[in-house]
Amino acid sequence: MSCRWANEAEMPNFDPLALKIFVSSPGDVGQERAIAREIISGMANEPLLRGKVMLEPVDYAHPSASTPMEARTAPQASVNEFKGCPADCDLTIVILWSRLGSPARGVDGTRYTSGTVWEYENALTGRGPVWVYRRTTEPMMAVNDPKADEKRAQYGAVQTFFERFSDAEGALTGGFTRYDKPEEFGRLLHQHLEAFIGKRLETLTPDPSRPAQTGPVVPYLVPHMPRPYTVVGRERVLAKMWRAISAGQNCSLVFLAGVGKTTAAVELLRRRKDDVLTEFPGGVLWADIGRHLQLQVQLRSWAQALGVPSWQLAAATSDDDFKRLVSEALGQRRALMVLDDVWQAADALQMMELGPQCVSIVTTRLKRVAEELSAEENVTRVDELGEEDGLKLLREIAPHAVGSDPAAARALVSSVQGLPLALVLAARFLKRESGDRDPDRIREAFETLRQAGSLPPGEDRGVREIIDVSVAALHSDAARRTLENLSIFRPKPHRITKAMAHEVCDAPNASLYELSDMGLIESCGDGDYSMHRIVTEYAREKLPAERRRDLHRRALAWYGAQLSDDVKGDPDAYLDWYRYEQPEWQATKDAWLYHLAASGDEIGSTLAFLRVYFDAFWWWGYYQQFPFCERMIREWSARDVGPGQRDGLRQLAAFSRAYPAGREKHVDPARWKTVREALDHLRRALKLEGSFDTIAGIDSRRVRAYTDFFLAEAFNYGEGDFRNGLALYRDAHDELVTLSDLWSAAYVSYYMGQVLLERGDADAARRQAEIGLDEAHEEAPLSKRDPELLAHHWRLLGDARLARGEVQSALASMKRSAFYAFAFQAIPKSADTYTVAFYCEITQRIAASVSTLLDEQPAAGMRLAKGLQAAWGPWWERHERLERTELTQLRRGDIRWLVRCLFPVVPPEEEVSVTGAEFALQVREVIEPLRTAAGIRAN
Repeated sequence: MSCRWANEAEMPNFDPLALKIFVSSPGDVGQERAIAREIISGMANEPLLRGKVMLEPVDYAHPSASTPMEARTAPQASVNEFKGCPADCDLTIVILWSRLGSPARGVDGTRYTSGTVWEYENALTGRGPVWVYRRTTEPMMAVNDPKADEKRAQYGAVQTFFERFSDAEGALTGGFTRYDKPEEFGRLLHQHLEAFIGKRLETLTPDPSRPAQTGPVVPYLVPHMPRPYTVVGRERVLAKMWRAISAGQNCSLVFLAGVGKTTAAVELLRRRKDDVLTEFPGGVLWADIGRHLQLQVQLRSWAQALGVPSWQLAAATSDDDFKRLVSEALGQRRALMVLDDVWQAADALQMMELGPQCVSIVTTRLKRVAEELSAEENVTRVDELGEEDGLKLLREIAPHAVGSDPAAARALVSSVQGLPLALVLAARFLKRESGDRDPDRIREAFETLRQAGSLPPGEDRGVREIIDVSVAALHSDAARRTLENLSIFRPKPHRITKAMAHEVCDAPNASLYELSDMGLIESCGDGDYSMHRIVTEYAREKLPAERRRDLHRRALAWYGAQLSDDVKGDPDAYLDWYRYEQPEWQATKDAWLYHLAASGDEIGSTLAFLRVYFDAFWWWGYYQQFPFCERMIREWSARDVGPGQRDGLRQLAAFSRAYPAGREKHVDPARWKTVREALDHLRRALKLEGSFDTIAGIDSRRVRAYTDFFLAEAFNYGEGDFRNGLALYRDAHDELVTLSDLWSAAYVSYYMGQVLLERGDADAARRQAEIGLDEAHEEAPLSKRDPELLAHHWRLLGDARLARGEVQSALASMKRSAFYAFAFQAIPKSADTYTVAFYCEITQRIAASVSTLLDEQPAAGMRLAKGLQAAWGPWWERHERLERTELTQLRRGDIRWLVRCLFPVVPPEEEVSVTGAEFALQVREVIEPLRTAAGIRAN
C-alpha cells in the first residue's frame, strides 16, 4: 500500500483551467527534464491552485509513456499521432545544454537538425508561448573520450542554434533564459509558471449557472491504497458497517494484525463514497492512532483539512490549542471519523469528543478497546478469508500456480487460516516460482509452503510462520541479512531508497530485488521500497541489539549528510538555510530524529538534536513561531528516551514557550527569567560552561554559541543588565567567527549594534555595523547576497550616522538599506508575507528617523527625504505614483503617509500569497537601475 491523502475542498465557479505543457529536451538534460515534470505535475495540487487548474505535461521522453511506432510512417508522425504536437499545446518549454540531438524528419519529410529543433520550430507556429532555457556551465569531457569529436560537434550545433536569437549586428531578436545548475532551473521554472498560470486564470469568466461554494470546506481525508488485486470476502463486514454508521452509531473492527481491518474501512469509503458524503455532509476525517498517538500531528492534519487558517495553526502550541481549533471547525457538523489502529481507548475518545454530531469507525487489534468504543452489536470481528475467497485472492496474484495444483492451493488457504497478509506473501512467492510454468517447481513451492503447517488461532503466529517460509525461500544469506538490516527503517508508508539501503545497510541490489520478488519489501517505483509493519517487527526481533544500534547510528549519519547542516563559513552559505522551510528537508529531518532516538548515544544525540533545534530557531523561530521547531520537541518527547533527555526536553519546551516571537523583545521580565533558567539548566547538564576553548565537538560548540546569544538577550531585555548582556553578545560573536560562520556572526553584530544605538552610543553602534557589513560579504554577486542582513546593517549604520549629525552619509546608508529590503521581494525567492513585513519594518524605521529630523532640523530633514525619494526614480518611471502629495505638504507625525511618499508600495500581506510571484518579476525588472541609484556595486 502506498499512501496519499485526498482532501476535497470548495471549488471555484468555473471549470478548472486545462493547460498542456510541452517539454522538449535532448538526453543530456535529464535532470532538468525530471524537475520540469515534477513541477508541472505538482503545481496543480498547490493550495492556491488546487481545483483551479489542470496541468498535463507532454514529454516524448517520459519513461512511462512510450509511443508505438508505425512502420509505414516517419517516427515523428507516430509520436505526433499519439501525443500531439508542440503547436497544439498551451506552452512549450525547450531545455538545452551540450547536445542538440539526432537528425530527424518532420511529418512532411523535411529534414531537421534534430527532433528538438523540429519541436521548437513547430511550437513557434502554435498558439502558446515558447520558453527556451540554456544551461551555461561548460560540459566536462575526458581527454581520451572516444566520442570527443561527436560531443564537440553537438556542442557546436547548440551554439549555432542560439545564434538565431540575435541578428548580424548582435542585437537580440528573441529571448531565452540562462541558468547555471539544474536546481536554479527548477526555481526559475516554478516562478515563471506561477506568473503564467496566474495571468491565464485572470482571463477566466465565472459561470453564473455554477455559483461558487461559500460554505465550509468539506474534507475527504482518506488514504489511497492501490493494490494489484481485488478486495474479496468483505461484503458482510461492509454492509454491517454501513448499517451502523448510517444509523448514527459508532462501530469497531477487531481481530489480529494482517487480517485487513484498515483495508475494510478504506474499501467501504471507496465503494460508497457518494452515499457516505450524502449521509455525512461534514466530510470524512481519518487518523492513524497507533501505539503512541501523535495527537498534534493528527489534529493538525484534521484542522488543515477543515480549512482552519494557517495563521491560527501557527499560533497553536499545545494539545488543547489544537483540540479547540478542530472542535470549533467541526461545530455541529455531521462528519465521519475513521480512527485506525487504536491501542488505547482514551486516545480514540479524545478525538471522538471533538465532534458531538460525528460518527466513528474504529479499527483495533484489541477486543476490549473495540467494546469500550462501540455498542456490543456494532463490534465486528473481521475474520480470515473463507476458502473460496482465499482461492480467489491467490488466483488473482498467482494464476498459473493455482491452475496447476488447485488442491495444494486450497490446502495453503487452510494452513494460513485465510489470513490476507499471509496469503498475499504466499501468492507472491508462488507467482515468482511459477513464472516459467514448470510443474515440478510449482509443486516444490507448494510443498515448501505446506511445511509451514496449520497453526491454532491466536496472536499473529500465522503471519510470522509464513514470513519464516518466505525468508527461508530466499536464495542467499545476504538477502536475509539485508531484510534484518532494513528493519531499522520506519515501516510503510515511509520509503527506503536504494542509497539508504546501500550506504546504511550494505545491501546489494541483488538482495533488494530478491526481497521484492518475495514480497517481503514492496517496490514504490523510482527504485524506492517500503516494508510492511508486521514484516518490519518480525525482522527487527531477529536483529541483535548491538547491530541494531550500530545501524541506527549509520542511518543517523546518512540522514545528517543529506541535511547538509553545516554552513562552513561559505560567503554564500546563507542560501542553504532556506532548507529549513522545505517540506522535503523537514521530512528528512523527521527520519533523522527517528534514528537519533535509537542510536544509543544519549549525550551525543542530545547535543545533535539541540544543534539542529537552535539552528532552526535561529533561522526562523527568533522572529515568529516556526512549526518545525515545535514538531521537533513533540516528536522527540514521544520517543523512549532516558530521564536526563526528558528533563532537557522540558527545559527546551519552556524556553520555546517563553522566548518572545517577533522583533519586539521588551516583554514581561518573567518570560526572560524562564528563558535564562532553561538555558542555564541545559548548559550545566551538557557541560557547556567555562572557556569556549575547552568545549569539544562541533555540535557542542554551536549550541554554546547559540545559548550565549540567547542569554545575552535575556540579560539585556529581561534584567536590564547591559554589561553582562554585551559581554555575552561578544562571546557569541567571537565563537561563531571561530566556527567560520561569519553569516551568523554578522547577525550578532547587528543585534549588538542595535542595543548600543538604543542606549545612545552611536559611535559604538556605527563601528559594530561596519564590522557586520565586513562579515556579510556584500562583495558576493547580488543574487547570492543576504538582502535581509544587509538591509539591517545599512539601516543601523544610517541611524548611527544620523545620530552623529552626518546627514549626507546617513542618506547613502539608508538608500542602501531600503534597496536591499526591496530586493528581498525577489532575491532569493518571490515575495511572501515575511519579506513584505520586513520591507515595511525597514521603510517605517527609516521614515521615523526622517520624521524626527524634519521636526528637529526641517531643512536637513527635507534634504534627506528628497534624497530617499529620488533614489526610486527607475520605479516611479514604470509605475504610477500612488501618492502625489508633495513633500512640502507634510502631515506631521504620519509615518505611514511618509513611507508612501518615499518608497514603492508592496502588496499587502494578505494578498502576497497570490501576487508575490508577479510582483517579484516587477522588482527584478528594475533591480539594476535601482542598484545603481543606491550606489551599490554589481559584482
